Amino acid sequence: MNNRNGGGFVGGFNFNGGETGYDVADYLLGAPSSYSQNSPQVLDGRSRYGGLFAQDSFRMRSNLTLNFGLRWEFSTPWYDTQNKIVALVPGLQSVRYPTAPKGLVYPGDPGIPNTLAPTRYNNFAPRLGIAYSPNVSEGFLGKLIGGPGVTSGMFYTAIQDQTLYWILGTVPFGEYWASPSPTLFEEPFRTRSTGESQGQPFPYIIPAPGSDAAKNFNFSPYLPLVSTLGYEIHNKLPYAIHYNFTIQRQLGSSMVASIGYVGTLGRHMLSIVEANPGDAGLCLSLRGSGVKAHTLECNRFLEDQTFTRPDGTLVHGTRSPFGSPNFGYSYYESNWANSDYNSLQASLERRAGNSTFLFGYTWSKSMDNGSFFNDRMNYANHALSRSLSNFDVTHNFIGSYTYALPFERAFSALPKRLVRGWEIAGITRFSTGFPIGVIGNFDLSLRGTQGLDTPDFTGSVQYAGDPRNPGHLWMTKQGFSYPALGNFGTAPRRFFHGPGLNNWNLALHKDTSIREGMTLQIRAEFFNAFNHAQFANPIGVLSNSRFGVIGGLQGQKQRVGQVAAKFVF
Repeated sequence: MNNRNGGGFVGGFNFNGGETGYDVADYLLGAPSSYSQNSPQVLDGRSRYGGLFAQDSFRMRSNLTLNFGLRWEFSTPWYDTQNKIVALVPGLQSVRYPTAPKGLVYPGDPGIPNTLAPTRYNNFAPRLGIAYSPNVSEGFLGKLIGGPGVTSGMFYTAIQDQTLYWILGTVPFGEYWASPSPTLFEEPFRTRSTGESQGQPFPYIIPAPGSDAAKNFNFSPYLPLVSTLGYEIHNKLPYAIHYNFTIQRQLGSSMVASIGYVGTLGRHMLSIVEANPGDAGLCLSLRGSGVKAHTLECNRFLEDQTFTRPDGTLVHGTRSPFGSPNFGYSYYESNWANSDYNSLQASLERRAGNSTFLFGYTWSKSMDNGSFFNDRMNYANHALSRSLSNFDVTHNFIGSYTYALPFERAFSALPKRLVRGWEIAGITRFSTGFPIGVIGNFDLSLRGTQGLDTPDFTGSVQYAGDPRNPGHLWMTKQGFSYPALGNFGTAPRRFFHGPGLNNWNLALHKDTSIREGMTLQIRAEFFNAFNHAQFANPIGVLSNSRFGVIGGLQGQKQRVGQVAAKFVF
């Protein structure tokens, strides 16, 4: 599998009104406030995949079938064919780029393959299925026709190519340049006020590993490295275990009901984990008598500052294990996250006569410590990040239905083309809302990273009532509080839900047969037919003055009606 990732091919001007007070006027005058440009950056990503499987079905009895199989497969982590990618390994000095800060390493360095993490060949995935149809006589609930059935299996999946895209252009494989002062519009590398050159960083030449340019590359202009992502060299292949138990029952001649237990366990899911956090204990020791009088004391957001001990010793930041001043906050692309999904799923379907419907209901719960690629996971204690998945919906009901109106029978005296072909249809959904992420950008943990600070919480969530009221308040701050300095909060990242959905899409259709093979269809359709407000989640940042306030809508925001005609021939 091959995929080219690229970016940074053109520069960009910014106009903010610094010259005239009006951004548009600055643009018309050709007076940008800044200019930025990246060198062309290209990754030729590649991954290799192979698999073998064996499977069989065994009919043990006329109404009992056993399916089983075993699959073996491998999938390499994505790599760049020119090795323009990086990993983070504390304490390891690169030999490919020997002037790189310790910890920033590249393919070809000791223990670092071109895939950064090793390709593992022990991925065996068993599968099992059982289908049983007991001979049950019809009773008041009908006939058991499709169950019980049990399936279970283990399924590996590839690591996504986004792992390369996120490390695209990491030093020394790219130049990110921003003007230090306002530039000329026609010459973006020249200061507008003085005409002085700001240098010419382009074209940027990537130093080839092993070359003199690589051995002598000057990393100092790029230090400290901030928000650097590096692939975790111990990553494994993600996999999931799926399982379900389902029963189907026939109700009468045209209706089928099913109910089942469905679950999935996800393991080794990709996540973003802080690699160079601040040391809270060290920071707390650099306060009061722990620092020289009248010098800077350690506090929130100061993980990268320099502090002076009473004896004059300097402490260059509180981060570890990569430390300061070469690294700021940085992240591993690691597959340490896990997930658990369990659900009760039921459906009722009818297909007969002039009416059909399919009703489905799911009662479920999904928990994880990394719902999506940028969902930051607690590096110190993975369990602290375990919470409701950001897509968790406890109750979800969806119904679709059609009904052919019996106008032909009710108004038999009217012309057939007028009374035939009328039908109403609809899709209705009722569901609970998505989880609300409660976080705080207050750095009371003194870790200097994003997405990990949560408040303390005691009691139960206090809802404010109808969000249609002025102020649109959904919940109050009662029960939430700021944690003590140096601590993570006790509240899970997501543990309760926001507003749910109540949506009706309705339609009225009329099919008129003009002659054989020629039909005219008239359709009147309404989306969110009852104009029910579908509220989005409220703001969950505790330090925000609008905490708990709903600021928008989701889904179909207002009723929309449309009429259409279609000629079919």
